[in-house]
Amino acid sequence: YNQEWSAYVTQDVLSSAMVPYGPGLHPSHWWEQRNAEGNYSLEVKKGIFSIPIVTKTSQVTISGEFEYMIDLVRVERAVGVSNAVVERSIIAFIDNFLTEKYNTWEAHKVKDEAKEMTEDFFRLLAGTTGSLAAIHQQQGYKTISIVVTKIALPQAAQQTRDAIDEAEALFEVIAKLLGKDVAGLRTALADGTVSPAEYQKLL
Repeated sequence: YNQEWSAYVTQDVLSSAMVPYGPGLHPSHWWEQRNAEGNYSLEVKKGIFSIPIVTKTSQVTISGEFEYMIDLVRVERAVGVSNAVVERSIIAFIDNFLTEKYNTWEAHKVKDEAKEMTEDFFRLLAGTTGSLAAIHQQQGYKTISIVVTKIALPQAAQQTRDAIDEAEALFEVIAKLLGKDVAGLRTALADGTVSPAEYQKLL
């Protein structure tokens, strides 16, 4: 008898074949080897990641969490595969995917992509082909979810980004004070309708 949310893999000593059993009561042969090492939990496990990705302009660190579990259909392939091995495989997949997609992006644009990254992973997890599916088949587990929770720029890059954002916000405020939109103020400064001196007075 296997408890709920558990599986057992035993070995048929006559054929050397691995024999998997799911939760519940199952008849078995007396010649099957059974020991505690054959027990496998089917409960969902959690892992975290924090991966530095080099973009076109600077490095960003992408952090998040993932969930995985033994795949009952392939439980015999999980024999000898530790949680550490599974988690390293998932993190390597995440690293490879993010690097390939974002290495030509500018860092400040990547910083706003957490939702899109999570949606990308959701679509990939729904598929049955690709590198992650191949790892699942090989190691006998399945990834349930991958969620990006934070994207951080290096401190210097973040300070620069903050300064740019502040300047853009101030420019928009001045434009409104002059009864213009941002594009209109840029045009007025360019053609002299608004002089640099008038602009400076509003800073």
